[in-house]
Amino acid sequence: MVNKIYTSIERKATWPVAALLVLVMLVANQGFSWRKDQLGQQNQVLDVRRWHTPEQAAQLFKDLADKGALSTYAISEVTLDLAFPLAYGFLFAILIARLWGKQRSWMVLIPLGAMVFDLLENFTIATLALSYNGSPSSLAWLAAICTLFKMVLFVASLLLILAGGLRGVFLKD
Repeated sequence: MVNKIYTSIERKATWPVAALLVLVMLVANQGFSWRKDQLGQQNQVLDVRRWHTPEQAAQLFKDLADKGALSTYAISEVTLDLAFPLAYGFLFAILIARLWGKQRSWMVLIPLGAMVFDLLENFTIATLALSYNGSPSSLAWLAAICTLFKMVLFVASLLLILAGGLRGVFLKD
């Protein structure tokens, strides 16, 4: 199974694909700046917090609802915040595949795992925002757990890319 995933990633590991993924990430980043302006600079979205409780999530939703921006947040979670994890997940997997090779094919699962947890987080947050009724929901724990795993796997992916790059520079065969 891992070898099939690796082979699929490796087949798509071209400069044009990597450039397109970087472009998607840059456009999404601009979208995140727009979203922050719409939601208010003081409102830190759940996606970027390391952890949150159902009460903290409910407070954010209340603040956004008071500002009339709760639906903007929910919609951005399943549009803008759908494109970004797909782009970084596949880009990081491509870089890891190229830097580490087939003998360490399992490593491509790390950025793909980050992407999956990010997508689960986004859909959970959108569900929470769209169903917000003024009280905390225990579903916010799922979003918090997904955020935590996403961040750990995202950082691990970056470290693998950095280590693979350094390995390529200093350990030329």
